[in-house]
Amino acid sequence: MVFAGASATNQFAILTSGVLGLAIAKPLSDDGCRVVLWDIDFTRFDEAQGGFTPAMKQHVDDADMDAV
Repeated sequence: MVFAGASATNQFAILTSGVLGLAIAKPLSDDGCRVVLWDIDFTRFDEAQGGFTPAMKQHVDDADMDAV
C-alpha cells in the first residue's frame, strides 16, 4: 500500500473506522504504520476480524467539526 520507495514504518495514519477507513487501515498496519481510529462508536469494531490492532482508538464524532 505504501508509495514506491516510501516506508510506512514509524508513520501515523488517522482514519475513521467506517468501511473505507478500515479497508485502508489493514494494509497500512501491515506495512508498519501506526493506525489511529476515530469513531463515535466502536462496539462493531472487532480487531480479530479486522486483522490488525490499532495504535489507539479515539471517540470522535467526525461529523462535528468542533470535535475534530
